[in-house]
Amino acid sequence: GLQSGREYCPEFSYCFNTEGSYTCDCWDGYQDNGTHCMDVDECEAGNYTCPDNSTCTNTEGSYRCRCDLGFLASNNSQCLDLDECVLGLARCPDSSDCQNTPGSFVCNCWDGYQGNGTGCQDIDECLDNSTCLENSTCVNTYGSFLCPCNVGFLSINDRCEDIEDCSDHDLGPLCINGTCMNTIGSFFCLCYVGFWSNDTECVDVDECSEPFSTCINLPGSYQCPCNSGFLLNGTDCQDVDECNDPEGAPCPDHSVCKNTIGSLLCPCLDGPIISNHHSKCIIL
Repeated sequence: GLQSGREYCPEFSYCFNTEGSYTCDCWDGYQDNGTHCMDVDECEAGNYTCPDNSTCTNTEGSYRCRCDLGFLASNNSQCLDLDECVLGLARCPDSSDCQNTPGSFVCNCWDGYQGNGTGCQDIDECLDNSTCLENSTCVNTYGSFLCPCNVGFLSINDRCEDIEDCSDHDLGPLCINGTCMNTIGSFFCLCYVGFWSNDTECVDVDECSEPFSTCINLPGSYQCPCNSGFLLNGTDCQDVDECNDPEGAPCPDHSVCKNTIGSLLCPCLDGPIISNHHSKCIIL
């Protein structure tokens, strides 16, 4: 009986009639291995044409070109880069900028920040002692730093120069009743006799501040005799304990001597028979 071409030829082939016989030709994308038509892997054989930024994928009898991740197929069979930054597909951390790359993107931390694996962290430039110049103090800020000059110094040509305080008219008169002496970053006052220095001022010495003496002015000088009831001991006026007078008790009979600051009291002894009468204690 008659047989169809399919019965004579293997799958994936064409049957061609010839005079008294026939031939079997495998379809495009297949090759004859002697018994049947086997799919040709064009991708492995390198027998394919794909655009840049795509990957060859074998199929039965043919192949496909799939655009790589980060690329998008265009109408003219090209794979164009997908700009994730412009399209808002990128997720970059705070303090960073998105930069598109072929097929992907990168997140670049701003100047003054560094990546810590999950985000961008401020760099503390002040941890480096060489960040700021001499006579200034490093102050860290977000993404940067400042170098203000220390007190007593002025920024001149990117350097902190010492201010000549003693000749700086903006500071007004310095060290009245003394001489201004400039130091690195500051000044001190060398005071005249009768004044003492608290470093930045000459303060009058109050020679009459002794509480138990009386200041008496003299030509070109002064004296501070102790008040009654006080005795000079070096530079201080000390209270005299009259109750311990070696010449005898200053209080009358039948009384008790009690010392006070600068004086004394002589209260009569307790009891109904004692009465104070004209500085005397008498028996009633």
